[in-house]
Amino acid sequence: MPQTELTQSPKAAPGPRATMSAYEIDQRMSQFRDLDETIKTVREDERKLKAALQQVASKEVKAQRLLTLTEGVAGFTAERDHAHQVIEQYAEEMRNLNSRIEGLARRIKSLEEQRNAIDQSWFSRREEIRKLAHELGSA
Repeated sequence: MPQTELTQSPKAAPGPRATMSAYEIDQRMSQFRDLDETIKTVREDERKLKAALQQVASKEVKAQRLLTLTEGVAGFTAERDHAHQVIEQYAEEMRNLNSRIEGLARRIKSLEEQRNAIDQSWFSRREEIRKLAHELGSA
């Protein structure tokens, strides 16, 4: 037998409700869509940061390669100094990007948990009601 709001424990996570108004269903559907859009936006931000991280890592690899190639070779002091500066700069940038990516990953997880906590059992029923009402209205 499904629980209603009145029979649920105040500490228990809300389960499926026996009844729900059209307004409540629409509110939950809107909340679900909003969270879904936010997740998409945050994922896109995460993708961009990962691409930036990849570019920085590639430059750091090139600087390391320059150091390796010029090791023990006279006449490349300026290039080696620049490569060391680049490695130092990019190491800090990579730490910053990694931290931001991790923060976005945590945010995505939290948003997904919020979205998944929304009772979606009424969504398909509401869509069917809308469809039938529209069909009846156009008859």
